[in-house]
Amino acid sequence: MALSTSRTVVTNTGLSTHDHFRVRDLISVGVATFSNFKTGSTNVHSVGVEAAGINVLGGDTPIGSGSTIYDDGGARFSGVVTATSFHGDISQATGAAAGLGTALSQTQTDPLNKIYYTNKVLSISTTTTIDHPATANPAYTQYSDIKIEDGHDLIIKDDDDFKYDILGISTTALVSASSGGNVVGNVTGNVTGNVTGNVTGNVNNSTLLLQTGGTERLRISSDGTVSIGNNPTVPSNTFFHVQKPSGETNVIFEGSDTLGARLSLQNNIPSGTSINQIDFCDAGGESTSSIKGFNTNQTQNYGDLAFFTRNSSGQPPTERMRITKEGYITKPYLPAFSGYISSAHNSARQNQGAQIMPFDTMYFNTGGHFNLTGSNQYKFVAPVAGVYYFSVSQNHTGRVDTRLKKNNSEFHGGENEHDTAANWEHHFIAAAIDLDVGDLVHVETNLQDGSRYAWNSGYWENFTGYLIG
Repeated sequence: MALSTSRTVVTNTGLSTHDHFRVRDLISVGVATFSNFKTGSTNVHSVGVEAAGINVLGGDTPIGSGSTIYDDGGARFSGVVTATSFHGDISQATGAAAGLGTALSQTQTDPLNKIYYTNKVLSISTTTTIDHPATANPAYTQYSDIKIEDGHDLIIKDDDDFKYDILGISTTALVSASSGGNVVGNVTGNVTGNVTGNVTGNVNNSTLLLQTGGTERLRISSDGTVSIGNNPTVPSNTFFHVQKPSGETNVIFEGSDTLGARLSLQNNIPSGTSINQIDFCDAGGESTSSIKGFNTNQTQNYGDLAFFTRNSSGQPPTERMRITKEGYITKPYLPAFSGYISSAHNSARQNQGAQIMPFDTMYFNTGGHFNLTGSNQYKFVAPVAGVYYFSVSQNHTGRVDTRLKKNNSEFHGGENEHDTAANWEHHFIAAAIDLDVGDLVHVETNLQDGSRYAWNSGYWENFTGYLIG
């Protein structure tokens, strides 16, 4: 049988599937069923289509139920697309986790393809929990700002860590919580900006710095030392340090109770020798003076208060005054002296006329301000301005006129007559004298008859003086 090339319908039902026909054009009205159609490298068969390319000429072309090729050149897939590689511009790709940055160009040969930018703000608009695998390093993000929206929380699970601004390029606030937002958990990194609300938990770092106006105001070091002000260096034996950048450093404690403000120093050592103290230091940090409180009896809560000053380089301050638990005031270094005339001057006691009484032997001479030698021999030299008390006790047999002299001028005097039997008589004068530093005080006596004595020797005579205040 032969087919006419002018006919478009094959009506012979007896054609064998093994017969071969060469047909130029074949038009089917209705369904034409074949086991296979093939032209060139394109093969249409019962299980699919194999084609070197598909051109959409006209309307959109659905391919199965999950994909469509559109006449605008686009393709939409609702399932998973698997490929050995992807090429071209993927800057608009969505749905994948963000990397550490986006290239400024998607062209591989463009230098901008190797320069990246990262978005600034990561918005937490729903309560979010960061819980990375136990085997992982801390979770991190490249975002420089994290904004926690109203009514939501950012939670970092216990024993997890979260590092934000991992690239370290932020110049603004890193974590911001709008009204009602919270950061809960461990946060690792720098916090720049305002913190409004409560901070509960631990802030862990080698050093915690707080700045205002771009200037450091407070530093808490890893060893717990605290420094307020502009000096970040705290001496090793100092726990709390305060220094104003310039001018007077004034620390005020205020209280609204009738007792007012209170500063308490407590030593937890229960022994009777434990102390608390306040030191006053020079620019080199060396203590020049101090006030010490001695816990003398912690069972009865007794204590003494002592004041110390330093007058020798390399030596600690020395106690100068103490108020005991009974209220007694002791001043072990108060300028004071007391002495008498030894028998070495017995020959001079018969000299007529005025002469300095030679008190050459001291019971005590605190500070050494009563001179036993030199140009001011037998004179007291005031080491500090103040009111001093002086007394003179004198045994004699002759008529004497005795005077206390300040800077070689009479300040106070007394005269005593003698009896005809030349018996020993006693003479006493005393005065309080206001002295400046370097002022001199001594005793002068005048024997008016040479047959008698102006003084005895030993404990019969005494010259005493001390600072009142």
